[in-house]
Amino acid sequence: MAAREMHHYTECGLDYAWLKNGFRVERTSYGPKVVVEHASELDRAIAEVVLRRKRHLAFSEVDFLRGLLGLSRAELAVRLGTDAAEVAHWESIDDPVRPDADAALRGLVLDHLGRPAVLPDPESRQQEIELVATRSDGRWTIAIR
Repeated sequence: MAAREMHHYTECGLDYAWLKNGFRVERTSYGPKVVVEHASELDRAIAEVVLRRKRHLAFSEVDFLRGLLGLSRAELAVRLGTDAAEVAHWESIDDPVRPDADAALRGLVLDHLGRPAVLPDPESRQQEIELVATRSDGRWTIAIR
């Protein structure tokens, strides 16, 4: 039997996330559809890795984290002390988020996840990464490549 291919998990909005397992492809009248097991748990696990990285959040990460929080741009802007236009700018252009807003967004997400402050992972300094998620024993684990 051939090895199963990994799924490029672009549904989360991050171009560097891959699934080793924990998904299935269903056929629909519109074509194939990927169903991810416990996708909200997976997104929470990915968020923890994103938050540990020692660099400013990228535009796709801001959008991903805002989605995880379930906030509109305007709602996030109020919580970060800015306006919706600036949040839209952070999500569409790869300019660094202001350091104070970066820290505040990380804090909001950590609070949402019920996690204490996370120290950045010293291995995370590299700019380009790939996350490979594996589901086993009823939970998602994330490896960085």
